[in-house]
Amino acid sequence: MELLVVVAIISALSGLLVLNGPALVASAGLKSGSQLVSDTLALARNLALSRNAASYVVIRSSGDQSWQRLAVFALDPSSGQWNLALPWKSMPSGAWIDQNYDPSTEAWSNLPTDISKAHAKVTAPSQTIRDGNQSLTFGTDYLCIGFLPNGALLADKSLALRIVRGIRTGQSFIVIGGNTTPTDWVKLIVEKNTGRTKELRPNQS
Repeated sequence: MELLVVVAIISALSGLLVLNGPALVASAGLKSGSQLVSDTLALARNLALSRNAASYVVIRSSGDQSWQRLAVFALDPSSGQWNLALPWKSMPSGAWIDQNYDPSTEAWSNLPTDISKAHAKVTAPSQTIRDGNQSLTFGTDYLCIGFLPNGALLADKSLALRIVRGIRTGQSFIVIGGNTTPTDWVKLIVEKNTGRTKELRPNQS
């Protein structure tokens, strides 16, 4: 009898896992993805502060306005060269950085004008960087978030990145929950004056 009860419980749990497993995996991927981006931003900011030199989080395009690889480049004050400070990492499966939610009101990366202004403050990053054996061009293949030596953002206002769940089918990128107002996302606000990051969820303003 006890064995039958144990088997029944295991069967019930297995059924729940089958039903909810994909959702749990997707939710875990979204959480891991937002944590990866948040940790990368924090590392870049800390590097700028500790070295008293600018640093950048570089975000690489995956095509069709989806972004899933990132790295940190830091300025070497003695040589004036930009060096890879944190190796390229990919977001967890199904988690993406979303460019399209409202870039007109909430910029999510440095604009070309920000990079131009950087020349007056710090040495701006090269127009071309590398990811392994691939050469990337700013504005086409990658965008970036810059931190000044004091830890503040190299931007005119705070930035807002949204991490979403999504899938790629061929050349198309589909946000789960809808491209306009996805229901499953994490927004990271990077504050202009301090460079610190805070997290918002869909049920928060």
